[in-house]
Amino acid sequence: MQAHIITFQTQRDEYLHMREALEPGVLFITSDFGVHQVQMSEGGNGQLPDLVLVLHFLNGLGELVHCYLDCLPLRDQHESKDWNYVASVFDELFASGFFAPFTKIIWWSDTGPAHFRTSNTLYYWRMFQDRTNITVEVYFFAPYHGHSMCDGHIGAISRAVTFAGNKLNGDLARWNRLWVEEKIASLNMTHVVQVAINRTPKVVRTLTGVRNYLVFSFNRGQPDTVTCSRMCGDAAPIVRAFEALSAAEVAADLVEAQSEHERLARVTEQPVLQEMRFE
Repeated sequence: MQAHIITFQTQRDEYLHMREALEPGVLFITSDFGVHQVQMSEGGNGQLPDLVLVLHFLNGLGELVHCYLDCLPLRDQHESKDWNYVASVFDELFASGFFAPFTKIIWWSDTGPAHFRTSNTLYYWRMFQDRTNITVEVYFFAPYHGHSMCDGHIGAISRAVTFAGNKLNGDLARWNRLWVEEKIASLNMTHVVQVAINRTPKVVRTLTGVRNYLVFSFNRGQPDTVTCSRMCGDAAPIVRAFEALSAAEVAADLVEAQSEHERLARVTEQPVLQEMRFE
């Protein structure tokens, strides 16, 4: 218990210090996934996933900028929250020129079950750093860290959408994906980015013990590796090499991914909001 308290306090204090001591050219990202409820009659599982990015950086005048991005999949996509989603968002932002002013990205998020602290997400960031020359540092809060700025943002969206839902007078069929997306986009507290999620098979094997670490970086002099630390200030980080999947493992992952895609895209006529009461 004492060890967890120390880890929690160390990560929290370093997060606050990094955010408050930004330098020009550094993009500080706090991220988490959220979901918005929509009618299932359009297909899918009744949830619209949302990768929330809370951004802090200094503009050309040295002034602190704080803004939100809600990264949503294209309207015909029913997506799971995984490394493909994260990679597609980063690729979209890079292609748009959004990352052009920055030479370093600092990423903070919770550990998540299967989307951020995974070997293939880390490998993506390794490759992203190599091809863009933007330094990437990845940090995770300690488990059970409580709510982040992302949770507050998702909660604010949920309240705004529910408030707007009062005006539907019980016509839940209108509470569809397009309506929810339009309500989010109309809020002046955020910017919506619609992203084509590119589904690709996994590239590397799971790094044994990856969940024991909360800090990851990528040494330019050691390609295809990740430096892993148990927490900020760890005096004994270790360097791990990524291992490529075999052809058979890639084929098996393709089958699994296709099955998941079909599950998410399955059409059902049962609305998920029929029991909702507006207050």
